[in-house]
Amino acid sequence: MSMFARTERPSVIAAMRDSDQQVRRQAIWALGQIGSAKAVDSLTAALKDGSNEVRRSAAQALAHIYGRGGPNPNPNPNPNPNPRPRPF
Repeated sequence: MSMFARTERPSVIAAMRDSDQQVRRQAIWALGQIGSAKAVDSLTAALKDGSNEVRRSAAQALAHIYGRGGPNPNPNPNPNPNPRPRPF
């Protein structure tokens, strides 16, 4: 799991616009791990970045997402439909 939550937090999306290409590449990595449709949209936009490394990272992240079957429709699944605590 990435250092970010498994959802597209605004801070990850904002990092895609950072002036530092390393920050953008880390955001791309996180979005590649999340793998949602919104992440795919941001990664597709990153294919037009001015940095070759950022574009390459975006292409790799998209390949990772589509290599496992496409965008995750539920990037933050709750494995327990009943979130109440269990008694001990």
